[in-house]
Amino acid sequence: MGEALTEEKPKLYPYIAQSKDAEKTFAVLMACIRGHVPLGWVGDPGQGKTATVAAVAESLGRELIDLSLSTMPPEDVSGIPSPAKMKIGNREVIAAPYTMPPWQQRLLMNPHSVLFLDEFTTAPPSTQHAFLQLVQDRRLPGSDEPFSDDVAIIIAMNPASQAGGSKLDLPIANRFSWMKFESNYNDWKEGFSMKWKSPTKMDIPCKTVPDDELEAREKKIRNLIIEYTGSSAGSHQLSFIPTGKENAGTFIKDEHDESAREVFSLAYPTPRSWENLARILPAIHDDEVDAIRDAITGTIGYAQGLKFYQYFLENRKGINIEDILKNPTKQDWKHMTINDTEGIFINLIDAAKHGRIKEVLDVYVAIKDAGAYDLLSGARINSVFKYEYFKGYSAEERKEMTEKYLNNFKDLMKKSTK
Repeated sequence: MGEALTEEKPKLYPYIAQSKDAEKTFAVLMACIRGHVPLGWVGDPGQGKTATVAAVAESLGRELIDLSLSTMPPEDVSGIPSPAKMKIGNREVIAAPYTMPPWQQRLLMNPHSVLFLDEFTTAPPSTQHAFLQLVQDRRLPGSDEPFSDDVAIIIAMNPASQAGGSKLDLPIANRFSWMKFESNYNDWKEGFSMKWKSPTKMDIPCKTVPDDELEAREKKIRNLIIEYTGSSAGSHQLSFIPTGKENAGTFIKDEHDESAREVFSLAYPTPRSWENLARILPAIHDDEVDAIRDAITGTIGYAQGLKFYQYFLENRKGINIEDILKNPTKQDWKHMTINDTEGIFINLIDAAKHGRIKEVLDVYVAIKDAGAYDLLSGARINSVFKYEYFKGYSAEERKEMTEKYLNNFKDLMKKSTK
């Protein structure tokens, strides 16, 4: 009798989150990988940081080298000393070169791998500093052997206030782009129901920029950074070293969000982080505006980052906010998208806050008259009508602007609330 045939099990693929929140996370992650910039994730325990990195590595066909730093003894970082005789000039001496640990061997053998350094803040200080050399120079601790620029470096950690962790030194932190990592309920529900495995291959859910466009995009972004830092907004201020007394509440909605506060404390501008930003942004698609914002604030910090974010969105397509305020009817509003106008509306609200509400209302009316209703969401219409913006105007002017606002946008507001 012949051997019984066994049915081959179908191949299962790793589950990859698909929500809008995940899209933003993956857009920044992929941009850091393509720009050869180390990425740091901060998030509460058990959110799925390790599983996400593993899924991305498998999807990209890269080997994952996963190290849990909190449990690594010194010999696993640099290797075990191996005494041997060496000749130096005419003398024979006993030296102790290090035997390369297995993870370093894998790193050299796989120049396109993903090096994932987990539990970074709970690692001993000596381990952190050994990996600082690795991140800074792309050289292996112990042997000083260089490894490929294409190795993606990702670290993950809980907020320093959790799990007995220690805050990272600023020189270490400044070598990374930082991002809060959190799971989305719908992503969790879908993955949980599938036991985190999919019968079909799942794509990484973010738009990508073709390789042949990256060089031109980087040149344009570097010019934008030069123009910004040389402008009155940038004030030639390349560096701002945090003192630890900065008020995170100005930028973070939930003051109890420890992960967001940690990212706030780790990201700050230096010539190095501006360089990192110039490598990350070209690889983020123009439509991924949330990812663009998080990449900017996570690399050069919130205070400088939000100002540059406004400048970037306004200027990346040659849009001049002063021209819009002076000549609102000359813009081709009908052929602009929500993403095209993200920077415009940020700057319009900023102009309204600074006593130019009358001009800003004229822009809103011009957009409505052009029939570009998709640009006028309820949130955008609501955000421009605040009584504090009317300071400095006479009672008659305030009445006139209120009537203009209601006459033009009352019906749109009703539609947006249905």
